[in-house]
Amino acid sequence: MKKALIFILLGLLLLGCKQNDAPTYVEGTTKGFSPKELYISSYNSIVTDTISVDSISHFKKEFKLKSADFFTIYDRDGNTFSLYLEPGKKNNITLNNKRNEVVVTGDLSIENKLYSELQKGNDSLTKKVQGEYAKLNEVAFLEKMKDFEVAQNRLINKISQKEKLNPDFVKLLQQDILYTSLGWKQYYPMISGNIEKTDEKSATALKAYYAKIDESIKEDSILLKLNSYREVMDRRVLIDLSQKMGKDESFDYVMEYLNEIKATIQSPTIRAEVSYDFLKMGLSMAKDKKAIMDMYKSFGAKGEKLQAIEKIYAKLKKIEPGNPAPDFSYADVDGKAYTLTDFKGKILYIDIWATWCGPCKGEIPHLKALEKSFEGKDIAFVSISLDSDKDIEKWKTFVKKNKLGGIQLHADGDFNSKIATEYQINAIPRFILIGKDGKIINSDAERPTDEKKIKQVLEKALI
Repeated sequence: MKKALIFILLGLLLLGCKQNDAPTYVEGTTKGFSPKELYISSYNSIVTDTISVDSISHFKKEFKLKSADFFTIYDRDGNTFSLYLEPGKKNNITLNNKRNEVVVTGDLSIENKLYSELQKGNDSLTKKVQGEYAKLNEVAFLEKMKDFEVAQNRLINKISQKEKLNPDFVKLLQQDILYTSLGWKQYYPMISGNIEKTDEKSATALKAYYAKIDESIKEDSILLKLNSYREVMDRRVLIDLSQKMGKDESFDYVMEYLNEIKATIQSPTIRAEVSYDFLKMGLSMAKDKKAIMDMYKSFGAKGEKLQAIEKIYAKLKKIEPGNPAPDFSYADVDGKAYTLTDFKGKILYIDIWATWCGPCKGEIPHLKALEKSFEGKDIAFVSISLDSDKDIEKWKTFVKKNKLGGIQLHADGDFNSKIATEYQINAIPRFILIGKDGKIINSDAERPTDEKKIKQVLEKALI
């Protein structure tokens, strides 16, 4: 009897292992756009898988999943689609760019149809909050959020009554609705102007408003699969931090952010995850990066995400002042290639920008004036565009039409280009200052709009 029981247990164990090891299939076509590659990722993992698309817009990908999760499929041109996947399931997908929708047939067709409908509700809410809802008073706004929650949950209940859905999937969708609503409630004082009121009565009311929202926020690591939950946890920290920030230049924003996480979040897993989301871009702003890394590790950071932040840290150390500047090779509007060595013996002031970037274009008149101020001196002004490869002609037209000065180059691969990855550039505009010896003076230099400061910096570099 015991032997039989052992065999049964072994059989169940093997069956369980077999189910967990079963590959997940994603196969389908694109409509309305023709990318050569698609990318698929989830908020709960750093891994981004690349999916090749053939000449007839067909793609197929097989990969392993540890558990059910929500994914984003996207291309380099900004087309994004939401998808729900489970281990071992086969999914046939049509990505329709014109309708901005995902049509799934196969194992998870019902789940993805429901998820897609809920996403449309989220998109509709976003437009309303940024438009008509921003003008509402607090009571009316909160009522609209309640209406949103009721409508979205009604949609889930309608499908659940007809179809057998995984209870865990339903719970995640319900929580996504709640945290989407909470996120906009957190955001409301910013769009309504209430956060700008500094009198004591308004400050007390604002504190009470946020305290009420905090009562609905629960710590549950399963919810880290939801972008809405991650954003709420992040914004909760930022709100508390904003009340402590001053104009003191010694204020270490990154360190204080982690201190606030420690004070606000009790779960080690959630602490580590929220810190990771922030440090992907925020580590570069830290005054004491080693201290930040030590605190991040103390939160229990481990595995692939710790390795990812350590990799960023290592790259940031390479671009500290005094280190050799990473080389580059990019072509100008006429196809002439330039490398870093072409500017040896000159101060090099690099502008990383793009034609779609409003703040970048706002710097252009000031950059032109700066170039004129240092005309004839040993300073080379180089602008490197991160416009996507498909927009090269648009970039060339913009350069010629606006008579941009200096040397205008284009980096292939936009934010995946060598210069963007070497300098950990996640946002633009970004300015880089390199000395005559080819060594970095500042990998995040002052902007032309800070006219007085940047002139002082350049004059000092010329000495």
